[in-house]
Amino acid sequence: MTARWRALLVLLLFSLPSAAFAQRRIVNGRVTDRETGQSIGGAQVVIRGTNTGTLGKTDGTFALSVPQGPVTLVVTFIGYRRAEVLVPATQATVQVSMQVDVLKVDEIVVTGQATTISRRNLANAVATVDAAQLVKAPTASLEQSLMGKVASATIQDLGGGPGGGVLVRLRGTTSLNNAYTPLYVVDGVIVSDAKISRGINNLTQASGNLALISTDQEQPVNRIADLNPADIESIEVLKGAAASAIYGSKASNGVILITTKKGRVGAPQFNITQRFGTSALYRPVGFRTFNTLAEATDAFGPIAVKDFQPGVVYDHDRELAGTKPLSYETAATMSGGTETTRYFASALVRHEGGIISSTYADKQSLRLNIDQNIGNRVTLNVSTEGIHTVNDRGLTGNGNAGVSYYDALTTTPSFFNLKQNADGTWPFNPYANSNPLATVAEERNPENVWRIISSGRIQVEALNTQKHSLRFILNGGVDNFNQKDAIFSPPDLQYEPLDGLLGAYALSFGQGINSNINANAVYKLTPGGGALTATTSAGMQYETRTLQVQRTLAGGLVGGQAITTAGTSVTINEDHEKVNDLGFFAQEEVLWKERLLLTLGGRADQSSNNSDASQLFFYPKASVSYRMSVGKGFVDELKLRGAIGAAGNEPSYRIKFSELTGRNNSGVAAYTLSNTVADGNIHPERQREIEMGFDATLLHNRANLEVTAYDKHITDLLLQRSLAPVTGFTTQVFNGGVMRTRGLEVGLNAFPISTPTFKWNANINYFMSRSLILDLPVPTFRVSTSARYGTLQIEKGKSPTQVIAWVPDANGKRSDGVIGDYNPDYKISLTNNFTFKRVNLYFLLDHLQGGWIHNYTELLYDFAKNTKDYVQNGEARIKAGTTNCSACAWMQPTTNTKLREATLTLDLPPSIAHRIWRNSRSMRLSLSGRNLAILTGYRGQDPEVLVRASTLFTQWRADIWPYPQFRTFWFSVDMGF
Repeated sequence: MTARWRALLVLLLFSLPSAAFAQRRIVNGRVTDRETGQSIGGAQVVIRGTNTGTLGKTDGTFALSVPQGPVTLVVTFIGYRRAEVLVPATQATVQVSMQVDVLKVDEIVVTGQATTISRRNLANAVATVDAAQLVKAPTASLEQSLMGKVASATIQDLGGGPGGGVLVRLRGTTSLNNAYTPLYVVDGVIVSDAKISRGINNLTQASGNLALISTDQEQPVNRIADLNPADIESIEVLKGAAASAIYGSKASNGVILITTKKGRVGAPQFNITQRFGTSALYRPVGFRTFNTLAEATDAFGPIAVKDFQPGVVYDHDRELAGTKPLSYETAATMSGGTETTRYFASALVRHEGGIISSTYADKQSLRLNIDQNIGNRVTLNVSTEGIHTVNDRGLTGNGNAGVSYYDALTTTPSFFNLKQNADGTWPFNPYANSNPLATVAEERNPENVWRIISSGRIQVEALNTQKHSLRFILNGGVDNFNQKDAIFSPPDLQYEPLDGLLGAYALSFGQGINSNINANAVYKLTPGGGALTATTSAGMQYETRTLQVQRTLAGGLVGGQAITTAGTSVTINEDHEKVNDLGFFAQEEVLWKERLLLTLGGRADQSSNNSDASQLFFYPKASVSYRMSVGKGFVDELKLRGAIGAAGNEPSYRIKFSELTGRNNSGVAAYTLSNTVADGNIHPERQREIEMGFDATLLHNRANLEVTAYDKHITDLLLQRSLAPVTGFTTQVFNGGVMRTRGLEVGLNAFPISTPTFKWNANINYFMSRSLILDLPVPTFRVSTSARYGTLQIEKGKSPTQVIAWVPDANGKRSDGVIGDYNPDYKISLTNNFTFKRVNLYFLLDHLQGGWIHNYTELLYDFAKNTKDYVQNGEARIKAGTTNCSACAWMQPTTNTKLREATLTLDLPPSIAHRIWRNSRSMRLSLSGRNLAILTGYRGQDPEVLVRASTLFTQWRADIWPYPQFRTFWFSVDMGF
């Protein structure tokens, strides 16, 4: 190369940066709130059609290098509508005014393991509940906070006691004999929602088998109830396989994605909330008033002669559950940060007193979330929460020993005094096996849980140009909880001599560990012009779950000591579970002109719960949405969408094993083999879902309508069939059968009135679903062989939740027939928010139409001749229920309307807040209530409460002596500084 060419090359190289620099310019700007004019710190500013952008500073200002010529800046921030601003070639500064996204059309929704999309383009029906909606009224658990706020979600209390305990089902029936509750993911970590029973079966004998320490009829608290609802930024509910397929073989029951709060750019901000509350008995069971000795002896026999006193009535409902306890909650948060480091910390202390004096629920939690930018390309997110809960839910629910509180009250007359004697002793109750007031005073069964959930996420921007970006994301975490249950029944309680062993102590330890790690790569292509954006993601996930439960029951306590070594009869039980899952996933999203979105993806899973632990099962998904502007009339914008996807429901841990049970054989330790054996090809149930619908923005952006219809085709159901005795087994578990579930969801979010001084926001959710058994390779089967009290019957061509009961034929003779369906006809909820200047009134009405329930509480009171309306109606119910008509007696529809929650809030003017405390930034006063009223023809306690909920088939739709219903009231003071 000659000297001339060398000089020319050097000149060219040195001129390139200058040329590149000459082709760009700096645009400075500021982002503000359109209504208040206040700065919005931390907004994201991107050049449309490219990957080039920046984050705004604390004061809302930003500086961005842009090409010469006109450019369009796209500005986004959580809670605000997307803003697009054209910056001419001659303009160097810009003012961006953002409008609050009241209809949430621009909120960001998760669409994959590591990808998101704006709701305006979303192709699936994904429900989102934000932080403000979750904490409208204080609740014990986040699932209770979701009641009535998610179309398609059926949420029921397990027993109804303090501390939560809730069952969530999405989009109707998805399984018969397998798990049917959703998957929970917190900040990317799959967490446990285990329900570990306390171990009270020895006292209540609910199962009828004294050899069992615990059963699934003990209304356990599910572990999601541990979480602090106030820490949650948003909840996304992936309702069916069309949206949740990316979670593979654990997703057919839906996925609930929980994102906790993060710090934001700005000076440190502190918030303190102090609440005081109380509860009161609501809808007591009631009791019969006996007017004559003849009535008393007719019901209770000659023994009543000694105790009957004309005109004397003891209100046992109020004596047992008439406490109006003090509840309290103290919560504090701290958040803030810079452009490189952001933090959020919270602390909670909560006490919920029970209306039964010995019952309560306590919760304490600490959380720390940190987001750290490491240079310009690496982001680290760390989230940790430590939780401690303690609760005692008493002895409510089913029982067969007269020990459960209402089991004893059922046969106890209102003229008998159960109150403590002056000398401190308790009256012996000759009408039942126990004095429930003495049991409340002395028996204890506290549950103590320590839990830590930690997650970490590191993201590396390997490439970021105008057209190309490549991110590598590693996300993982651990959920570890330890649960201790200690049941102590002192020897002096009335029922203790019944089994010949005075005093009982049951000690249970449970430990669950969930850990998972995800590795993802996300490539985004934005060709010239920005009309097309293609996002490709792929990765893998490994998860391990272990659950270990150890139980020891000691009876005949020497000296009445609450320790297992004091027992003269000791029973030991232990369970272990360990599951390993591995999945691979990939997804492609193509967005054209911000109007057409095409998605194609899938996941392949293997699990140790399958017979072949190495076999991969593939779950594909595809979706499309198209958004079009209609005009400025009634409909502003319309989006059509459709999706199809597949997901699995992996077999429960024990299904593929024939378990060994220890026994004593003439003094020699031995094992017996379970009578149940699994087929050699046990694999996940499979669901294919087609979902179609539309979203419409109406009335000049004052309302948003979402309509979705879905069809779920569920195959490879896990069923049982009988085997010939010569096989050595009686039952085999296998995959077979087909079920279909169809449904409709409608959601309307509207602002009928919106002025500077008065705003009215209304939200309506409607949901219905119907299921049908299309194929059943086993004979028709029932939960109960007798239809006298109603039973679930599974048969081909019929609903899997049909109710079979006694019905009279044309001649008045009884036969088994369908009287209805456990599944309700539909559910509809109405939420209203009225804001006048600084005053806000919120309430939620929830209506359920149809459905059936067994009112066993009334049935048992009737047979004891002790029902409050026995004289008027009880004898007629007994006659009908024992002859030919179940629906004329204790089988009842569950139709009801609840005023589920209401809150009245006052935001104090800054001047008054400063007078109260000069450092305060804001101050809010609130008065809240839950379960305030119910309109229903149902005669029992609560038509939503469940006794047991292991699977759909074993679920007992019965109201049998649950924790008594109560209203709660809270007064809150929220202060920011």
